[in-house]
Amino acid sequence: MGYPPFRIDILTTIDGVEFTDCYQNRVIIQHDAVTLNIIGINELKKNKQVSRRMKDLEDLMNLSNGSTCTKMNHKDV
Repeated sequence: MGYPPFRIDILTTIDGVEFTDCYQNRVIIQHDAVTLNIIGINELKKNKQVSRRMKDLEDLMNLSNGSTCTKMNHKDV
């Protein structure tokens, strides 16, 4: 949706992970009045590794070098 550089891709499946695992381990963030469910860091790393695209492998290296996320319990939102 939208146009670069503000385009959003909506994916219904991704390689290397299952929806149930991603949903269970999701990170929930609040942006203004919108609650967003984001893939967890471990599932994101699995997906990046399986894709084998150069950009994803670069992302994986950066994620492995100390990227952190704060996870909210989905019951708190």
